[in-house]
Amino acid sequence: MNAFMKIELFLILLMLPGIHNTALGGEPSDKASASIVFSVYPIGQPGEDDIWYEESPGNHLALRFRPFSRSRNYPYRGPRKIAFCSRKIDSDGNPVYSPITSCELPENGQRFLFIFSFEEHAASQGEPVNVIVANDAPDGLPFDSISFLNATPWILEGVFDGKPVTFRPGLSQPISIPPATDRPLSIGLGVRVDGRMEPVLMNHWSFHPGNRILMLLLPPEENRSKRLRAISLIQHKHEFQPPETVEVEASVKNEIEPSSMHPSDPQSNHRM
Repeated sequence: MNAFMKIELFLILLMLPGIHNTALGGEPSDKASASIVFSVYPIGQPGEDDIWYEESPGNHLALRFRPFSRSRNYPYRGPRKIAFCSRKIDSDGNPVYSPITSCELPENGQRFLFIFSFEEHAASQGEPVNVIVANDAPDGLPFDSISFLNATPWILEGVFDGKPVTFRPGLSQPISIPPATDRPLSIGLGVRVDGRMEPVLMNHWSFHPGNRILMLLLPPEENRSKRLRAISLIQHKHEFQPPETVEVEASVKNEIEPSSMHPSDPQSNHRM
């Protein structure tokens, strides 16, 4: 093949739809898609009766929230930006889905926890529902560890298990829990106000071996209160479901709460 024929073939390839990306070493067209498993948890009460998402093109599933633990596993295949919708039935009996919020998936990861914030103060100010995306795989939240989600607007400073900690708004790095589970671990957190440290959380917690804990730190329930709310999401190794474990929607109505369900705001010496 002479040089002229090579140039002519190259130009033909450029003109063919769908050829130039791969022929020239470009990214494949499905690079922006994802195939994941996720669970959900609510902060506050959902304003909608049901929240739906498009599990795969044309197939919508309703999310079912649990008050004190992760939900079941939900599958998702589609764009990295996931839209969550409300559903109404029109006069012809057809479902109509209206977006209420969305979240963007990280580039890496196949298992996530979506934390929906339905706090009343945010809703009263017309703010959209916020969705916090956390890596819920064992490499993101290992067993025998605890992570803190600071859902307040403040920087929280203090001591956990005798070591200084600082929790900025958002999700902290996992902290390993020592194997001596019979020894309660102390925690004390505060907020700096005018150069002084105002205490907002003081407690002692004990831990069962083999658990992983996500501790949600929420603003005080009352305007004049200075006491943070703490909600512990606890999961044991034996309750961990591999990503391929997916139930059909019909089975969700008869779900049984997992044994790791615990009341919110764990009191002193509460064991997790």
